[in-house]
Amino acid sequence: MDVLTAVFEVLGHKKQEIKEKFRNYFEAFNYGVPPHGGIAPGIDRFLAVVLNEPNIREVMAFPKTGDNRDLMMDSPSFVSPEQLQELKLKIPKKRGGK
Repeated sequence: MDVLTAVFEVLGHKKQEIKEKFRNYFEAFNYGVPPHGGIAPGIDRFLAVVLNEPNIREVMAFPKTGDNRDLMMDSPSFVSPEQLQELKLKIPKKRGGK
């Protein structure tokens, strides 16, 4: 876990920010690293084709919800103004009160 923390620090994150934003990684790695080493073989896609399943979420272990939220990682979540500035992104305000 020290190596993972160090990587996030090199990327410019503060210790408290790392604990808040990336807690899911640390929690997951407490159970061990993935056996595929981060290069997943795409078994879910293969199963969807073999089973002629039009919706891949039916064969995935942890699918996102219909509105594309990830309940396991509580995402999408709030984006800070600093993150937007770092990525040079602007979120326009909605017009017409909607």
